[in-house]
Amino acid sequence: MFPFGPSLRCRRFPQHEIALEPHWFRVQTKRIKRCNSQAKKDY
Repeated sequence: MFPFGPSLRCRRFPQHEIALEPHWFRVQTKRIKRCNSQAKKDY
């Protein structure tokens, strides 16, 4: 399903799109941190 693994699964949108909305950026960073902590559990 996800060939790039759990870490890349959360980053679906280009960085410049995220930068346009500070709130969206905050949501993304929170989600990325959560995904990264889950990825550490997997290994």
